Amino acid sequence: MRGVPILVSILIFVLQIALFIGFAYFSYGPTSMRKIECYANPLVFHPVTVDSVINSTQAIDVTWRFQCVIRFAFYIMTLEILRQVIAQVAYYRRSYKLLYLALVIQAINLTFMIIDFVLMQMWRMDEPGKVCSGDYVPEGEVISDVYLAQEGLFLKCIIITAYSILGLSCLSVIVIAVFLSARKT
Repeated sequence: MRGVPILVSILIFVLQIALFIGFAYFSYGPTSMRKIECYANPLVFHPVTVDSVINSTQAIDVTWRFQCVIRFAFYIMTLEILRQVIAQVAYYRRSYKLLYLALVIQAINLTFMIIDFVLMQMWRMDEPGKVCSGDYVPEGEVISDVYLAQEGLFLKCIIITAYSILGLSCLSVIVIAVFLSARKT
């Protein structure tokens, strides 16, 4: 039973590294977000062309939205890694000033993380986000180069993973509570 916290810590660390690499890749890697400008009109189930964007007030720049939430998440992950390093140095040196700094950074980081996660859900799951992610492309049809399919799938996976982790956390708290209550009786 003592190995469970170590296993959970290792899994969290691996997940953080994977998220950091994913956000870094989609922020600054050779992805299509640098090449594709996807605009969507909430009333149309396919991306609109750049020419019609100039003449339309309804077109929404989904590429900019996706870039914002992905890059913001990358900066949050970078700040979190820095916070963890500061916290480890604080524990090693037994410096309460550094530990206080790590706690302040964590509070700021959690605030930004909540904001980014809410925006990520709103912008990925609204109609323009679904359109540019290729959610409305018929099954079996090839997704053309005007879609942000990789980025949309990445954001959708992040959202599903976050809710899965939340559910598993709640489940583990319930399981631990049941085992501890059974152990006391």
